Amino acid sequence: MSKHMSAKSIRAELGPADVDGSYTAQFNGTRFELYWDDQDPNNEGWWLRYIQPDGYEDGYAIDGGIDEPDWADVARGVHAAMA
Repeated sequence: MSKHMSAKSIRAELGPADVDGSYTAQFNGTRFELYWDDQDPNNEGWWLRYIQPDGYEDGYAIDGGIDEPDWADVARGVHAAMA
């Protein structure tokens, strides 16, 4: 993945997953899952989870409303995970 991928190009790569409202993509062997997490009504929001090839996983809270994440924030999360 180029270090200079834009929010637009990352958005284009994130395709729908099996669960409604969630998206998945893979960049350089790292799998990303973007989804709306509403398990805790007091802390609901978008979450970007990533799983690196060695099995390490982590995630980032992502800004945005219930209808759509902030794609620039998604891009920052992807870039941070790939650093």
